[in-house]
Amino acid sequence: MTTDTRTPSPLSEALAGLGGLNGASIRKEMLRRRAPAEWNFRALNLDDFYRYCAAADITVYDRRLECPGIYLFAYGRPLIFISDELDEVERLFVGFHELAHHWLHRRPVQFFRGREEVVEVEADVVAACAMIPLALIERRRPLAYPETLFRLRREVFDRWRI
Repeated sequence: MTTDTRTPSPLSEALAGLGGLNGASIRKEMLRRRAPAEWNFRALNLDDFYRYCAAADITVYDRRLECPGIYLFAYGRPLIFISDELDEVERLFVGFHELAHHWLHRRPVQFFRGREEVVEVEADVVAACAMIPLALIERRRPLAYPETLFRLRREVFDRWRI
């Protein structure tokens, strides 16, 4: 008998906490309308993130934070705060995660606490697809990203074919 000793991916952990998540809750139609056409078609980078934020009139701040990132509305304007202690790969993931909240979860006041929230899983899916697009997953190309991110992206593809 063999025991699987792999660490569960963040998506697996979140899905376990939610008791499962169906493809409809990923809001594919909203993403088609709000995300840029190149999302999930090419690997996006920090320049893309900042360009999308500028186009959406989102102000991005780099600050010392107790969490990786925050998306919020203040005085009628969308704001993204990203921890200044993150490396480039983490910054890219967190940036697109927070931008996903703008694309998918717009409301005047919302607070997202905990990784088990559906909106947090959706934001993680958007970030993973921004960094590792469908074509790279289908061709199984090697990537210079952490294994946990690749496993998350692979699981998104296996589960929802996006």
